[in-house]
Amino acid sequence: MAWFCRREAFEIFQLANLNVWEPLKFFNGIKTIDGKALKFFDARVRQRLRLFIDVCYINLKKKTKMKNKIFHVLYAIRLSINNLFSLIKATIDLARPVINNIGGVPLAAFAQMEADINAMGEQMNKASKSIITPQLSAMDADRDNRFAEIKRNVTTALRGRNAEKKAAAENLKIFFGPYWKTDKKAMNTQTNVFLEMSGKYNADATLKAHATTIGIDVMMSEHEAVNMEFDALYKTRLLAEAGQEGPSATSLKAAAVKSYDEFCTAIEQALNFTPSGSLTDLFNQMDELRKTYAKLVPKKGKKEEEQKEISEVE
Repeated sequence: MAWFCRREAFEIFQLANLNVWEPLKFFNGIKTIDGKALKFFDARVRQRLRLFIDVCYINLKKKTKMKNKIFHVLYAIRLSINNLFSLIKATIDLARPVINNIGGVPLAAFAQMEADINAMGEQMNKASKSIITPQLSAMDADRDNRFAEIKRNVTTALRGRNAEKKAAAENLKIFFGPYWKTDKKAMNTQTNVFLEMSGKYNADATLKAHATTIGIDVMMSEHEAVNMEFDALYKTRLLAEAGQEGPSATSLKAAAVKSYDEFCTAIEQALNFTPSGSLTDLFNQMDELRKTYAKLVPKKGKKEEEQKEISEVE
């Protein structure tokens, strides 16, 4: 019986990719005749043998767990249409160069994901052809220019010699930190982020005083007004497009999210069961992309207009 226990232990050790002969040191108390184990061992040896098997099994479980690669959590269904489209398009660009070399299942999932996002993109393009779209583009450019001017003034005050203005600018730079690159995001994503920024600014008398000190208080008010005008016009376009025939981009969103999730699962499984250098690189790049877009997911329970949007491709 002990012989079979020892063989079981060796098999576990081999599965764990460890040195098969290393465990022999645990069996110093086992005597053999002509290379075969005796039928009976004392209780002390049997206890050592059982302990050895248990330790090997535990180590095997730990080793297996460490090997599994899992993507960073991302609730893609809660992303806006614009951000979801950008995420999946970026994923396709990362995967395309290596997709033919990473297995049949990922390849099939990739094809489905590409088909679904292209269908959603077509509807987004239809929305972008609306007569209101040129107006929105012009308003967005004006909004971006106003925000850039605000940032320039903060930066100038930071570099200046006036101690009061420099101190005010330092506090404002901290406040603007999370919003500094908002003008690089999709149009309606900007709207919601800027609305949040204006709300926090208006609620803080100290921030408003700092803005007055460096001369951007009027700029902030004008930027807020332009952003609200953009939001109103954008919602007008949504209402106009709601009555159009054919599926909307929003109605195709669930299918796009499902195929994206399936592709991510296929990449995880391929990497865990048939690892390779190209798969590892792709996984790492996709994971960084997921971490970036996870920050754009609205907080739980918060209702976002952008969840309903039919937006333009940028």
